[in-house]
Amino acid sequence: MIATGFTYRIAGGIAFLVWFHNLSNRIGNELQRRQIPYSFGASDYWLWCVLGSFVGFLPLVYTHKLLTAMNMLNADYNQKG
Repeated sequence: MIATGFTYRIAGGIAFLVWFHNLSNRIGNELQRRQIPYSFGASDYWLWCVLGSFVGFLPLVYTHKLLTAMNMLNADYNQKG
């Protein structure tokens, strides 16, 4: 029973990492496709969120970059469709 709980936690942690990696990559690709001059991608997730978590406050930098990218995409969608 303990091994099953441990396995679920490991699988859930890996799924979390893969999900945010893919999310960041898709947002970065959409920024490039819409020709929005903002640098964002999966490398930002790994640098600021995963490695930055060892410092403590650096995941907030990733959150800021993620929200800024989404705001830029939303503004572009509202203008161009």
